[in-house]
Amino acid sequence: MPANTIGEARGRVAALAAGHLNGGGTPDLAIAYSDLQSKSQSIEVYTTTVKGELAVLAGRSSSLSFSNNDAPMTLALGDVNNDDALDLAVGFGERSGSAATRNQIFLNDGRARFAQDDVQYFGSGADRTYAVALADLDDNGSLDFIAANNGERHRIYFAQAGTPQLVFAQAQSGESREYFSLALGDLDGNGTLDVVAGVRDGQLSGQIQKRFGISATTMSLALADLDGDNDLDVIAGNASGQPNYVYYNDGGGSFVDEPLAPVSYTHLTLPTNYSV
Repeated sequence: MPANTIGEARGRVAALAAGHLNGGGTPDLAIAYSDLQSKSQSIEVYTTTVKGELAVLAGRSSSLSFSNNDAPMTLALGDVNNDDALDLAVGFGERSGSAATRNQIFLNDGRARFAQDDVQYFGSGADRTYAVALADLDDNGSLDFIAANNGERHRIYFAQAGTPQLVFAQAQSGESREYFSLALGDLDGNGTLDVVAGVRDGQLSGQIQKRFGISATTMSLALADLDGDNDLDVIAGNASGQPNYVYYNDGGGSFVDEPLAPVSYTHLTLPTNYSV
């Protein structure tokens, strides 16, 4: 089957996200382009349709442009305002100047259209966010945000029930490090979400429940039951010149201590005095 082109041949693609953005039967696509040299930073959203037995691009539904200094480095989809449409969370990472843009949430109008005048914010504006994950961590019916920042601790933003307004709760999971990737899943089978975090050159420390792997730079992570034993294993994608690896879970959230990429996970627990 021949390959199809997607999007435009410009800049580098920093992130992709796929999901049902316009209520159709096929997943749509958001592409983040980041090129600090040419000062071209944007996100393009494409809808898809079915042609024969394949999903093909139907057209571009949104185009978001950003300042020369701010590069969108990570995308995540989730229904932030509980209107049954997937919204778009954007983390800004690399910067070439002193200007800063806070991480942003673009609200979907239900037709895969996102407007820069209909946006929520999270983060300080000085964060270099390389990964964002969304999940209802406090079981209040609204999605919360986990941000992996370069040179900072992870940050968790708890959303008030029924509104898109985010409330910063606390920094979690380890010391200030160069974090590049996140993945969420129940690693130890206790019914609560754990977070796997990939870093640059070294292992995590601080409030880490388990850590494993050799010194490497883990740029991407995915979780799946690869060996059919009903627990989530870890797939780690490492930087140029470093092998990619699979970590097999023993069912209790522990992984074989072999020369693999440095990833770690910590349980997500709320402080006892937390309220919104």
